[in-house]
Amino acid sequence: MNVLVEQEKRSFDVIVSHDWLSAPAGMIASEILKKPFIFHVHSTEQGRAGDGSSTIKAIEKLAGEFATIIITVSYAMRDELVRLGYDESKIRVVYNGIDPEKYNPTRVKKDEVAGLRAHLGIGDDEFMILFVGRLTWVKGADSLMRAMPMILEEVPNAKLVILGVGEQEGLLRHLISSLQLANRVILVNRYVSEAERILFYAACDVAVFPSMSRSA
Repeated sequence: MNVLVEQEKRSFDVIVSHDWLSAPAGMIASEILKKPFIFHVHSTEQGRAGDGSSTIKAIEKLAGEFATIIITVSYAMRDELVRLGYDESKIRVVYNGIDPEKYNPTRVKKDEVAGLRAHLGIGDDEFMILFVGRLTWVKGADSLMRAMPMILEEVPNAKLVILGVGEQEGLLRHLISSLQLANRVILVNRYVSEAERILFYAACDVAVFPSMSRSA
């Protein structure tokens, strides 16, 4: 690696890895290049999977011990790391960034919003609830689905739109059937572009994210 860096005449200040997938490469690069290692933690294996893989947990813990600084996305996530035995003095909280103007619903054309709602079968007098995310346990779409009968008692004109792809699709379709929500839940099971995702946000009346994790 030193030879490659010298050939390309490149220099680095720090080595950064995001979560466990790139942590081994980051630690090796840090050791070879003698540069500080920054470990970004967006979630833990315990938070994602309840217990999960002992190998992944070991990699995460090793990266946390090796790191000069650990950056995480919330104070709740920091507290989780501390409970798991990570060195609190290393942890810095840096929130995920977003451009509020880019996601400002007033920038989306009204006819495009109306067109999407019409395409989804949601009338002007109906209340659109939106979930966007991976269809996996940690994101909590199934919990939101199970709550729909209670929501409909309070908001009879509500419709839930679930936008995402993942292993819970079969479970969600089963819940739609067993809870008799066929006319109240719309499952959009595909990937969308950022522009289309912004359109979905603009079209909804409320977006709900019932995450089972502190950072998911």
